[in-house]
Amino acid sequence: MKNSKYTELMLTITTISLIVFLSLKWNEVKNNSPILLKVTGDNNFNNEDIVAFDFGDKSNLFKINLKTFKENIESKPHIKDSKIFRSFPSKIEIILVERNPIAVILSDNFLIIDSDNISLPYVNFDLTLPVLTNFKDDSDLFVFGEEVQSPSIKTAVRILDQLYKEYSDIYFSISEVSFNENEEFDIILKNGKTRILLGKNDFDLRIKKLNSFKKNFEKYDTLENYKSVDLRYKNQVVVKES
Repeated sequence: MKNSKYTELMLTITTISLIVFLSLKWNEVKNNSPILLKVTGDNNFNNEDIVAFDFGDKSNLFKINLKTFKENIESKPHIKDSKIFRSFPSKIEIILVERNPIAVILSDNFLIIDSDNISLPYVNFDLTLPVLTNFKDDSDLFVFGEEVQSPSIKTAVRILDQLYKEYSDIYFSISEVSFNENEEFDIILKNGKTRILLGKNDFDLRIKKLNSFKKNFEKYDTLENYKSVDLRYKNQVVVKES
């Protein structure tokens, strides 16, 4: 009986000692380990900019205000959303959702526009993005991180976004989207000679018609072999050969 009580006492003392030891070690890690940032997500954004943020005492995981840190990160125009959480003992994990660049706007400044019509400064984006040309130059009204208000530019973005999501092969063959003197939308392919005439309206229907035309004739010809592909007429596609 005495041996049993002695064993229980020693077990209790050992357990308490272990808890105290681990608590002291944890406190040492908590107070002395430098904070590591692990940034994941899309890769257009320069992670060094995230690390450069002043996010508090970098030696203490608990002194970092995650809400403020999140707000600071999302103040960057290219960041659409972020998730930030502590990963013990000494890491902050950041998951970024970046904006999807859809086109370049030719203006006094080099502007990128995303699929939500947000204007962005250039940061490591692919220069092969389609270019929006002949649109009214309201560059003074373009504010990085805010929505572009031009109805014609919004329409061009909607056209490109539909192509990107549904017919990416056509999207990646586009050099320009032009707003012509008749206020109609034309697509110019990367070969520099093929012009696709979309007109002023019914863009969803006309884009589907373009894709059907391309699929039906791709065994015999490609869009690039035509001078123009006119989608403005009901139930027909009018082409001019080069």
